[in-house]
Amino acid sequence: MHRYVAAHGSSSPPRDAMIDGFPIGTWVDNRRTDYRRGRLPAERIARLESEFPGWRWNVLDAAFAAGVAHLRRYAATRGTSNPPPARHDRRLPHRPVGGEPSRRLPQRPTVQ
Repeated sequence: MHRYVAAHGSSSPPRDAMIDGFPIGTWVDNRRTDYRRGRLPAERIARLESEFPGWRWNVLDAAFAAGVAHLRRYAATRGTSNPPPARHDRRLPHRPVGGEPSRRLPQRPTVQ
C-alpha cells in the first residue's frame, strides 16, 4: 500500500489497480468490506488509519463530501447553488458542475 500511495498520492486505488503484480485495488476493497461487516480487528483498523492519513472507509461518503465542497465553491463564486446543466466551469478546475439535463427536474411552464 505504501508503494501505491507513493506512486499515486492516494490511498484509494481503483479496484483493478496493481502494484508489482499484487492486486492492491482488490485488497483495499476487501479490507473495506471486512470493516463494514465487523470482521477487521481493531489493531488493523488503527494501523490503516494511522499509516495512511487519507484513508477512507467509505469512498462514497468521501466522494459526496468532495462534491459538497465543490458546490460550496461554486455558490461562493456565483451566488447560487443551482448550477445550469452539466458543463465545465473554468473557475473550478477539473470538475464539471451541474447534472445531466435528462436527470434534472422538468422545467415548469411559465405563466404569461
